[in-house]
Amino acid sequence: MSNDVQGIRKTENGSLLLRLSKAPAHGAQELQLAVKNALGDRAAVKRLTELSQLEIRDLDELTTKEEICEALNSKNTNIMLAPEDVKSIRKSFGGTQIATLCVAANKASSILELEKVRIGWVVCRIRSIFQPKRCFSCYMAPSWTLEEFSSLLNDLVEDVRDHSPAVIAGDFNSWALEWQSPVTNARGRVLLDAFATLDVELLNRGSTHTFSRGGMGSIIDLTFATSCLARSATWSVSEIYTASDHRAIVFNFGGRNSAHSNLPTRTHYKSATLDVDAFQLAIGNMSVSGNAEAMAQQAAQALQHACG
Repeated sequence: MSNDVQGIRKTENGSLLLRLSKAPAHGAQELQLAVKNALGDRAAVKRLTELSQLEIRDLDELTTKEEICEALNSKNTNIMLAPEDVKSIRKSFGGTQIATLCVAANKASSILELEKVRIGWVVCRIRSIFQPKRCFSCYMAPSWTLEEFSSLLNDLVEDVRDHSPAVIAGDFNSWALEWQSPVTNARGRVLLDAFATLDVELLNRGSTHTFSRGGMGSIIDLTFATSCLARSATWSVSEIYTASDHRAIVFNFGGRNSAHSNLPTRTHYKSATLDVDAFQLAIGNMSVSGNAEAMAQQAAQALQHACG
C-alpha cells in the first residue's frame, strides 16, 4: 500500500491528508478501511474522491440500471459499477433513453475508453458531461494573513469538491512558477497544496500579465477547471478595455484547441536511479544569494540542473 501513497501533509485544521496515486493498486476505499481499522475510535477517516458525470445515449426504452452495470462491468473488471452510480434514466427522442452516471474519476476514464458499449440489442454511445455545476468567482485580498488565506482556500476546496465539475476563477494575489511568476511565494505554495487535492487543472497560458499598475505587472488572475472541462478549454488574456488594473480573461469549453497541452508540468524523479556521487559533484559549487525567496529559487534551479 505504501507505493500508492504520494504524500502526507497536515491540513490547516490539524487533520492528516494522504494523497494517493491516480490508480492505487488496492483502491482508496480499501485504504480507508485499513486506516479506520488501525485507528479505531481515535480518529475519523474520510475518503475524498473527485466525481465525474457521464452520459450513455441510445438506450432502448426497457433498459434498466442493472443492465447498464452488467454491460459495463463485463468490459472492464476495474469499473465495478453499481446501480446507485446510475443516477437517472430519462426519456429521449425516438423511443430511446439517456442514462446519467456519477462515478469516481478513475472509473470514468475506464468507461470513456470504451466509447461505445452494447447494452441489450443496442450499441450505445458514451460521453462526458462537460457543463460545470458551478463557477466560483474569487477575490483573495492581499491584506489577508496567510492563515486567513489558507482557511478560505480550505472552505473553497470543500465546496468545489461537492460541486464538480467546476470552474474556479479570480484574483488570488499569489505567485507561483506554475503560472509564470518569477518565484513561488508563501501564498502560491498554500494555493498549490490546497488545489492538489482536487481534480482541477490550471488554464492560464503564456506569460502575459493579467494585472498592471505604475508600469509594473504580474500574473495574479488565475483560472482553474475540473480536468474533464480543461481538456477542451481555450484561455487568453483579452485586449478588451476594462477600466481596471486587471486585464479581461476570456475562456471557453468545447473548442478544438486545448489549454491542457500548453500547461507547465512538474518534473518528477526516480530516487532508485540517483547517482549520489554525480549529484554531489554537480551541486558542490552551488552558491546562493539575496533574500529567502531568491535563494530558494537559485537552489531549486541548481538542483534541477543537477538532476537533469
